[in-house]
This record gives sequence, C-alpha cells and structure tokens, in this order.
Amino acid sequence: MKQLSLIILMWFSTLYLNAQQKFDIELFPISVYSNDRENYHERHRMPSKKPLKVFCEDGMIHFTNVPTSCRIVFKNEQGEILCQFSFNATFFTIEKPASAACLEIYYGDSTLRGFIS
Repeated sequence: MKQLSLIILMWFSTLYLNAQQKFDIELFPISVYSNDRENYHERHRMPSKKPLKVFCEDGMIHFTNVPTSCRIVFKNEQGEILCQFSFNATFFTIEKPASAACLEIYYGDSTLRGFIS
C-alpha cells in the first residue's frame, strides 16, 4: 500500500512539474581536487554579493547576477559538449539546446554545474 501511494504521489508531482513552465536550476561547485563540497564552496565564493541565479522558462534559460568574463558550457547526458558561450554581461538569456542535460559555468578558477531537467 505504501508503494502504491508513493507511486501516485510521484505521478502527481510529475504532472505538477510538467505543468510548471518555470523552474530554478540548482548550481553546485565542482572540483577535480576536492570532494569536500562545503569547504570548496567556502574557498571559491561567488565574487558578487548578489547570488547567481539560473532558471528555465518556456525553453529559454535565464541567467542573473553572473560574474563578468564567464564561460557557459552545455553538455548532453554523455558529457559531450554541445555548445559554449562567453559573456561579459551580468544578465542574459539563452535558448536551451535540444539535448542539454547539464550546464557548467566557468569563472576565474571556479566552476559551477547545474542539471537541466
């Protein structure tokens, strides 16, 4: 019975998420040198006082409070690079590449990764 109720709950949540046209993309710091995500994040804070925000709405990905001189890379599920962009603006919008599964934002010596659902 618990499994059935869990399946029904997951089904309704999927319907709800599909009905939403806007969702945030959570970003995580990544490093080849450290698996300690919290300490890595403390050492590589965003240079801006305003937090970087990325969200998807109607097939477009919106970026706000982006550090200047950053590079954004979109990858598919296999980790292959689909396309990349370089910007010197703090606010911009990009059309979501067709088979993009994640994006990576490179700025200075830091990198953030977010998964696109």
